[in-house]
Amino acid sequence: MNKYYELLKEKEYQKIKEEAIIKNDLDLDYLIVLISTSFKTNEFVILYYYLSKTNFKKEIEDGGANYTNYLNIIDEKQQLALVLTNFSLGVIKEKKEQEIDDDYLNYRVIDLLNILFEIGYEDEVLNKIYHLLMSVE
Repeated sequence: MNKYYELLKEKEYQKIKEEAIIKNDLDLDYLIVLISTSFKTNEFVILYYYLSKTNFKKEIEDGGANYTNYLNIIDEKQQLALVLTNFSLGVIKEKKEQEIDDDYLNYRVIDLLNILFEIGYEDEVLNKIYHLLMSVE
């Protein structure tokens, strides 16, 4: 297990957020843990800061994680990162417009898992994302 998942397991949310300041590249494992941290703390500012530095800015601005942009990325980890980035930016935008509670976040995670299932991701990936985002201890 990598250091980010260990920090998440230990509920070291502040240490996870501090990584966003020094990281300049997209790291899928860190992205998943940072999304999970944001959900667990209901705090999305650091996640937005990190996402604004990723290499998906152009794709997101040009239509989001649509199928065309998704297929233009060959690497599977980068494809998943694009979908998770777009999902996170959607939640961040919604949070600016309304109060978001745990039930709504849970609904959005299920919606994300349905999208990933339709794309064809394996159960292992879906279970990992479910476990990390649904605050299952």
